[in-house]
Amino acid sequence: MYHWNTQKLVEAFEQIPQISSVKVNMPGGDCDTENIIMYVEGSEDERLYCQGFSCEDESIWDTPYEEKGDIYIEMVELTDGMDSRGGLVSENANTAMAYIAVRQILIDDGADVVNRLKDYF
Repeated sequence: MYHWNTQKLVEAFEQIPQISSVKVNMPGGDCDTENIIMYVEGSEDERLYCQGFSCEDESIWDTPYEEKGDIYIEMVELTDGMDSRGGLVSENANTAMAYIAVRQILIDDGADVVNRLKDYF
């Protein structure tokens, strides 16, 4: 299982040159972590979305991410949110470069990265 740490990931993603800013939304479902939203440099419409999924760690629902530390998750969804296929759909070069950098950070950290969590339900 992957050790998801929202604060650590936000700090890493903020270092990517193609990312202009990073925002965190609280979990929207029963088993997902916070949704990390990354805004792409040079575009008002291009964003990346990253969230983890856990069926076992209940701390993901009731603790602010700044206080949470590591939680155990099964997989990470990374998408540009352009359509329901998930993954990278955009043809914007900055979005593609940011996507590759974010994905590599997650993979190097040990995450199982998927295009969309919906495929596993």
